Amino acid sequence: MHVPKSLRSDVDNILTVKGGSIMFIFSIFRKKITHLKKTWLLLIAGFCLSCLSPIASSQTIWKGESGGLLIHWTKEDITATKGGKIVFSAEDALARKDFEREFFLDSFSGGPVCEYNRTFTLLSVVGTIASMKDTFEQHCQAMTHGYSKITTINLANPDQLVSLTDYFNESMILKALLADSLIQKALAEIDTPPTTLEALYQVFGQTPDIVARSENGIDCQFQLHGDLLTQFAFHHIDKDRVAVRIALEPATQVCRDEQAQIGIYLPIPKKLNLVLKKAQKAQAGFLMGKMPKKQETAFYFSTDTYTSYQVAGTRVTTVSKARLRSSPQLTTDSMIIEILEKGTVLKMLARTPFQEDNRRYHRDYWYFVELENGKNGWIFGALTKRLKNAPLTGPRRTTDDGVRVLSAPRLKANILETFDKGITVYTFARSKRQNKIGDLLDYWYQVHLDRDKTGWIFGGQLMETETRVSMGKEIPVRSAPEQQSDVIKTFDSQHSHIYIYGRSKHQDKIGGILDYWYKVGDSRERNRGLNVAPVGWVFGGQIMKTGTQITMVSRASMRSAPSLRAKRIGRLKKGVVVNTIARSTHQDKIARNLDYWYQVKSASGKVGWVFGSLLMPIGFSKVPSYSTSEVAIVQETDEFASMQKWPDKQLNCSGTEPFWDITISEKGVRYGDVEKQVIYFPAVSLNVSSNEPEVWSIKAENKANEKSVVFFLQKDKCNDGMSDNEYKYHIFVRFHNDRVLSGCCN
Repeated sequence: MHVPKSLRSDVDNILTVKGGSIMFIFSIFRKKITHLKKTWLLLIAGFCLSCLSPIASSQTIWKGESGGLLIHWTKEDITATKGGKIVFSAEDALARKDFEREFFLDSFSGGPVCEYNRTFTLLSVVGTIASMKDTFEQHCQAMTHGYSKITTINLANPDQLVSLTDYFNESMILKALLADSLIQKALAEIDTPPTTLEALYQVFGQTPDIVARSENGIDCQFQLHGDLLTQFAFHHIDKDRVAVRIALEPATQVCRDEQAQIGIYLPIPKKLNLVLKKAQKAQAGFLMGKMPKKQETAFYFSTDTYTSYQVAGTRVTTVSKARLRSSPQLTTDSMIIEILEKGTVLKMLARTPFQEDNRRYHRDYWYFVELENGKNGWIFGALTKRLKNAPLTGPRRTTDDGVRVLSAPRLKANILETFDKGITVYTFARSKRQNKIGDLLDYWYQVHLDRDKTGWIFGGQLMETETRVSMGKEIPVRSAPEQQSDVIKTFDSQHSHIYIYGRSKHQDKIGGILDYWYKVGDSRERNRGLNVAPVGWVFGGQIMKTGTQITMVSRASMRSAPSLRAKRIGRLKKGVVVNTIARSTHQDKIARNLDYWYQVKSASGKVGWVFGSLLMPIGFSKVPSYSTSEVAIVQETDEFASMQKWPDKQLNCSGTEPFWDITISEKGVRYGDVEKQVIYFPAVSLNVSSNEPEVWSIKAENKANEKSVVFFLQKDKCNDGMSDNEYKYHIFVRFHNDRVLSGCCN
């Protein structure tokens, strides 16, 4: 069992005390027992050792088999396992996935802190069909949003929502719904009853909502909604019928956290007959009428602690001629940056907060991505798919023939595959320690193979193709990868970017630094589209890779200087993304790893030095300095050139009754309200009051839909009337239709 270092002393103390008790009991019985010695010792040892075993069962709410799956419901998670492999996790498949969808974070954004709470209660398990009470609440500044519903999924295929129409005839469902007393009451004034489910939804879209008492005893208005039939649970069996509970959706903001259900009876279909009866008898699964004592599994996420590394990933194009655009929209204002072939790998950096409809494709998000050549732009999500085991670094090429891909980061591990020279691989993990193989000292890198398979390759057989930045004022470029070779060129400070074409097969130690030689060229000429041959060789100790890195361990020390003796000025959590500023001119050997020190800057702006083995470069040439969960970024216009000084880099504003929120920056404006209406205004201009320097007017326009909005901003303490929070600015908003709102900003 793995025990964190911080707890080991406590665990050792516990084991010492209990172990001492065991030895004390043993010593007594050795003296007292003769003939039955072995039997008594085994019984006592078994009893005492059971005291030491972890009490995992206390966290178990329900555990059982159903539909060929082992389902385990605890306070920490709800999981389904098949053949020892987890096929479903409520945390990963629902809570974390939806949190990332809502907030595709950029840890450099400095946006508002949002908290996300999600709880699940299993209501019924029938075969592989699981129904859960699903409660969600989100807090962003003064804004609160939430819901309570039933989520029904196929545990064997978690991406698939289950609908009643998958198992029951639509006409039977309609007949059962129309027989419900609450629905009959709501339809009392309708002359002609609906004859299809679609017609039923349309009727309720035009008539008063269903009035019902919620589970908490509150009278609320509820509505029938389009995904009504995916929110159900099986309650009990009555002869050849099954009772089904269907969740109603709150129709008002006041009742957003309330839930009510209607109950209908449906004839048991043949394909559910056996699994329903097993669930009724609790032989496999259970029904809602006999569900375990109501308990819940809770998850909590916060944008304050969730890093961009955790949500960033890799996508690949699924169609030919996919267009990479300058902004997330299909208009003439969004220029085509590049046309991508099918199978192009894209590094995913950010994502728009809301999905959009496309004439040809399904509703989806826009993704801000980076190509292998460093270009970045926006691509519509339906043209791509996400890769599993997404690489964190850019592409690397094998440097030799017969490169072995091993099952573990050690030479004696099993050989999974053999690669020829020049094969491109993507890495997504690195060993904690270096190994010396032959004359090379390097890390091991985990690479992605076919499907979900992964393997390890020694770093000495992989080479990055990337841009680096020269370290000194004059960098000698030599004719061969050795210090005695001729200097054929010198790179000065003007050659800030050097392109890597190749790498030596050996390492040299020069001035106390052990590193490879790199075959280089001038990336300025390459970026102009010129096909420039490599110039010569540069020692690795004289050039440095820029960009972003991620911490590989928990509590990575940040120091005031590149030395273990330097003062520790902070600690970084595992998975924190930092920007690389500089690199030490020397290497240190710490815990068997020989590496440089890197000066880095965290998202909070803190600058310090971190030892290289605690960091791993990730494949972003830059991390966007904005968060698309707050504002959609579009191409800047000429209007920005004449802008006066902004009061703040970004304003996050909100108001109540009705609830709304606005994000304002030089790049654009995003407006959203409780009705889920979202408007983007890409063109922004600002003016400062002639007689009051802390009063501004801001005008934003969306020429595509001919909408505009004007803000009047005053620097003055502001209160939202719902909390004790104090804000920095008052804001008054006037829309093109003369609608006026007021609120507060930070």
